[in-house]
Amino acid sequence: MNLDKGKIITLLLGFYLLLLPWDIFLKDELLFPISPSFFPLGILFFVFIVTLFHFNSFKFPHHLSILMLLICYSTLSLLWSTTKEHNVNELITLISYYVTVLVIYNLMSSYKISYKFLLWAYIAGTVSVGLFSISYFDVPSRRLTISEESNPTMYAAFLVWAIVSSSVLYKYETTKSKILLSISVIIMIILLMMTQGRNSILALMFSFVSAYIYLFIKERLGKRSKARKVFFLNRVKNLFLLVIITSTSLYFLVKLHLFERLDNIRKMSEVFSGNLNSVTSGRTVIWENYINILDASILVGNGIGGATFKYAEVYNIGLAPHNTYILLLVELGVVGLIIWIVFIAEMLKVALNNKKEKFALLSLILIFIFLGFGNDIIYYKYWWQGLLIFLIIYNLSKVDEKDVNANT
Repeated sequence: MNLDKGKIITLLLGFYLLLLPWDIFLKDELLFPISPSFFPLGILFFVFIVTLFHFNSFKFPHHLSILMLLICYSTLSLLWSTTKEHNVNELITLISYYVTVLVIYNLMSSYKISYKFLLWAYIAGTVSVGLFSISYFDVPSRRLTISEESNPTMYAAFLVWAIVSSSVLYKYETTKSKILLSISVIIMIILLMMTQGRNSILALMFSFVSAYIYLFIKERLGKRSKARKVFFLNRVKNLFLLVIITSTSLYFLVKLHLFERLDNIRKMSEVFSGNLNSVTSGRTVIWENYINILDASILVGNGIGGATFKYAEVYNIGLAPHNTYILLLVELGVVGLIIWIVFIAEMLKVALNNKKEKFALLSLILIFIFLGFGNDIIYYKYWWQGLLIFLIIYNLSKVDEKDVNANT
């Protein structure tokens, strides 16, 4: 019996992506000893090793190699770090996330994968865990979360990746699937509002608007042709659909009397009034304090994982920067911050040079940039999930239109 290896890998990857949003709930609330997604991931690692020996090839994309440089420099920073035990733990976490992404990228590049199926699996996992959490945690009496111990910000990020994934799937699906997808997006927007994750909500809004404006200007300045006009009309149609979906979501929020409970959402208006300290929940004070403690170590940093210890030395309390750029500046110095900026610039270049999925890829990079101002994203698993979604969409863009539905 001939086994279709591509379909098997697709199913394993899909199962992994389905479980990813459930990991926190199953581990924290149902007390699973390890994250359930580790089971399919372990099999995928085994398949990767077998594939590596069979094909004798290892794919290392340029944009991921820059991120590898950042991890190598983080390892080097242990030489001058004063809190090595904690720093080693942070480094091991970063390496595990990076290796996971790299292994999955190699598997996707070595076999014929249904990227549509992978995106659907992630959306299904994200929506299902949110709907289950509503009843489990007695929402909407408070912010929606998928675990008592987890910050709602994490689930908000999952929803953002899933919404961007939906924008990609929409162009490839049948009418019935588009209806299901639209309903899913409405549910996800409602769930996103219920998390009250302002950073994720603002990041999604900022990225979508910016990407649309960029593409609109680029198309207007480009040579006019019938194909370009059709493409532009499709862009307008998609924008109109997004407005309809968002309006429907807000309608249900009001109808179900949920909106009056969303205190953090209403505070977003303070962004336009200039009260950034309130809208960032006091983060601007923390940022200022971190800037004030920068010293001669600013060139090379204090070592990976050392930011909170450095802060505690001065202010007698260990607070995270809640800002990726400040975090990198304190821990890895100017060198580490430059490597990160080069990585983001390279990813931005990949997005802008992509013809088929430019909007989604550009949106994701802009979300990465925006989220970095409110969270230490490089240490969080949810950011690495976003990077994985980026790579899935990127690989999908390289598949011929007629082969998109292969293996589904």
